Amino acid sequence: MTSTEKTYEGSCHCKNVKFSVILATPIEEQNIINCNCTLCLDRGHLMFFAAGDKITVEGEEHLSTYSFYKKVIHYHFCKNCGSSLFGHDEGKTHYGINARSLHGVDLDKLKLVEYDGASA
Repeated sequence: MTSTEKTYEGSCHCKNVKFSVILATPIEEQNIINCNCTLCLDRGHLMFFAAGDKITVEGEEHLSTYSFYKKVIHYHFCKNCGSSLFGHDEGKTHYGINARSLHGVDLDKLKLVEYDGASA
């Protein structure tokens, strides 16, 4: 980890699934996607992206997976509490992480970028 990188911790509500992600840019300086597709709206996602080698997941056995449309993105949520945490591509090279699942992040300080996923 470089001196500019920061580690963020996150989990589901029941803490069965925990994860950490290393970001080169602080979360408050990133563009956070506020998508209007039905999945993001229903789950309350505020998404940001990280490389697959920058995320570590503990408790993967407690995850369920949902894929829709072209079924190339695998969205994960906790089997116990239902918290929606992240999704990734087939090779786990890129993750879309729900900023709401991070600990200690002031959501009011995030830079939200509207994305029209409903029309995509």
